[in-house]
Amino acid sequence: MTKKETIGASNIQFIKANAKNLPFADGTFDLVYSFSALAYIPKLEEVIKEVSRVLNKGGVAVLEIGNWRSLNTIVCQAHPELPVTCHVKISGMNKWASDAQLTITDRRAFGILPFWGRKPGWLRPLLHERWKKLFQIEINGKMLDEWVSNFFLFKPFVYRHFIFLKKE
Repeated sequence: MTKKETIGASNIQFIKANAKNLPFADGTFDLVYSFSALAYIPKLEEVIKEVSRVLNKGGVAVLEIGNWRSLNTIVCQAHPELPVTCHVKISGMNKWASDAQLTITDRRAFGILPFWGRKPGWLRPLLHERWKKLFQIEINGKMLDEWVSNFFLFKPFVYRHFIFLKKE
C-alpha cells in the first residue's frame, strides 16, 4: 500500500528533492509550506530564492525558521549526539526575502523554552515539565507560549519563527 492509499488521497505526490534545487517549473505553486525541516539546511538564503522561484505571482510561503539566538540553540549545542542544526539569525530574513523578491507579511514566534534536553546544567530549571504544562494553557484562542513568545522583548530570543512571505 502506498502513502497516498494509506491517507485516502489520490491528488497527492510525494517527491524527495533538494530544497535548493526543486524539480518544478517557475511559478508552479500558490503555497509553499515548511515546518521543522529548514532548521537542518545550511545556506537558508538559497532555499528562500528557490521558494520564490517556484511560487506563482501572488503566491504565499509559510516557513518555520529556527532562531540562532534562542535557548533551543544552546540546548542543541549541548547535545552533540543530535544532528547538526542550521539555526539562523532572524534579522537576516528581511534581506533574504528582499533578495528573493518576496515580501514578509507577518511573523509569529513560538517556543521561548525548549521543553526538552537536560543540558546544559545551568538551563535545567527552565527545561522542567511544569513549564511545558504552563505554556500550553490557552488564553483567548492562543497558548500562553505564543503570547509570551511574541512579546517584543522576548521575540528576538524565541526559537520557532513562522515567516509569512508573499511574491508580488
